[in-house]
Amino acid sequence: MAKSVGVIIARVLVALIILAGIGACIYFFVIKNDNVRGAVYEELSKTLASENQNTLQTNIGTEIEKGTYYTFNKDVNDCGYDKIYLAYYIDQQILNTYSALLVYVGNIDNKRVNEIQDNITNYNNALTQALRSQTLFNDTYSQLGADEVTAENFKSMVQDFKSLQQIFHTLTKNTFNYVVEHFYKDINAKLSQKYVLTYGLSIQSNLMNVALNSETGVNANLYLDSKEMVNHFVDCKSNNFTSQSTDLDVAEFISLFSNAQKDFSGFLNSTDKAAYYNEASSDDKLDLYIIIRGFGLTGRV
Repeated sequence: MAKSVGVIIARVLVALIILAGIGACIYFFVIKNDNVRGAVYEELSKTLASENQNTLQTNIGTEIEKGTYYTFNKDVNDCGYDKIYLAYYIDQQILNTYSALLVYVGNIDNKRVNEIQDNITNYNNALTQALRSQTLFNDTYSQLGADEVTAENFKSMVQDFKSLQQIFHTLTKNTFNYVVEHFYKDINAKLSQKYVLTYGLSIQSNLMNVALNSETGVNANLYLDSKEMVNHFVDCKSNNFTSQSTDLDVAEFISLFSNAQKDFSGFLNSTDKAAYYNEASSDDKLDLYIIIRGFGLTGRV
C-alpha cells in the first residue's frame, strides 16, 4: 500500500514537473518573447488610441480641406494650415498602414527601436502642447469670433501643429523604414502594390515636409500632386491593395516599377510631376504614364 502511494506521489510530482516545464517554455518562448517583440508596437498603439490623439483628430477632422480650421485659414488668416494638415494626413495614412507590422519585426535592432520610442515620447509631448493651443483658439473663436485676438491664437496654434507634424513625420519615416528593412528582408517588396504605393507616398511626404520648412513653402503643384497621391492611396487601401490581382493596368504598373533596369526616382522626387513628365522624351513618357496612372496622378498631367 505504502509502495503504491509512493508511486502515485512520484507520478504526481513528475506530472507537476512536466507542467512546470511546459509553463516555463510558454512564458519564455511565447509570452515573454511577445512582450519584448511587441513593446514598441504596444507603445505606439497606445499613443495612436489615446484620448489626446482622439481629441486632436476631432479638432482637425479626418478629411482634406474640411473643418473649422481649414475654413478659418482660407477665409480669415492664411497661415498655411492646409499644407500642414495635408502633410500630417499623408504621414497618418503611412503610419496606420505599416505600424501594425511592428509586432512582427519587434526589437531586431534595439538602436532603431529606441529611436522610435524617443519619437513617440517627443510626439506625446508635442501633442500636449498642440492641444493647449487648439483649446485656446477654439475657446476664443467661440466667444469672440474672427477678431484679431482669435487670429493671433490661430497663428500660434498653426505653429504648434507644424511642430507636431515635424515630429510625427520623423516617427512615421523611422517606423516605415524600420519595418521595410526587416519585414521585407527576404521578399521582393516591389512586387506588392501596398509597398510600392506607400514607398511613393513616403517620398512625396518627404518633399512636403522639406517644403514646409523652407522659405518658399509648399507650392501649388506639390500640394495638388500630394493630394492626388494620398487620395488614390486611400482608395486602394480601402480595397486592401488587391487591385493588382484584378486590374491589368495595376499589374503592368507593378511589373514596370519592379523592373531593376528602370529608375523612376527622378520622377518620384520631383516637386512638379506634370513638369517632369512634359519634359521627358517620347519614349520615357510611355513608361512614365504607366507610373503616373499607378500612383493616381493622371489628373495632374
